[in-house]
Amino acid sequence: MKFSGIRGNIICRSGILEKKMLYKHFKELDFGGEILLDEPMKNHTSFKIGGPADIMIIPKGEEEIIESIKFCRDNNIKYFIMGNGTNLLVKDSGIRGVVIKIGNGFNHIRVVDNRIICQSGGFIIHRRQASIEKFSDRF
Repeated sequence: MKFSGIRGNIICRSGILEKKMLYKHFKELDFGGEILLDEPMKNHTSFKIGGPADIMIIPKGEEEIIESIKFCRDNNIKYFIMGNGTNLLVKDSGIRGVVIKIGNGFNHIRVVDNRIICQSGGFIIHRRQASIEKFSDRF
């Protein structure tokens, strides 16, 4: 079923789902992260532009990400995964569905042997610094 942004509602597999009911469901999962209704995307982008996301989830851990995606997939609800919002352009009408923001809580960078392992929220400049510190003697 095609996803559509009907004001106050989200279309999913079972028909039209009220945003407030979806918000309530995510709140009941009680995973400790933030769940925001009609959150202005301008608060989460480097360009400071963008209308509201129907629902924004800011998870604390990997399990919350997995559960959020699983619920959206099981109910055919459109979702978008974002990092820190750098270079992200969002139209004034916002984003219909669920936005999962994995930014600052997922920015760990570590060096193991000759590999740099970084989570999705790791800034490029920090990845560059880790590589310089680890591998500068090879150049």
